[in-house]
Amino acid sequence: MIVVNDAEQPWREGLTILDILRELDPSMPIAVVRLNGSHVPRSEWEARTIRDGDEIRVVHIIAGG
Repeated sequence: MIVVNDAEQPWREGLTILDILRELDPSMPIAVVRLNGSHVPRSEWEARTIRDGDEIRVVHIIAGG
């Protein structure tokens, strides 16, 4: 089990940060990701695998006024 934005989700072998982002909302191109409290740069999203028990926080950045 993993936790994404305070919600438990099933974990599976090979799951990456990019997989999680695509499942959350593939139309949101700009986000900030923290894995277990540490920022993960965009350049690492595709290769960074998620382990069972990890906590992920995804914040989508949107323009507004």
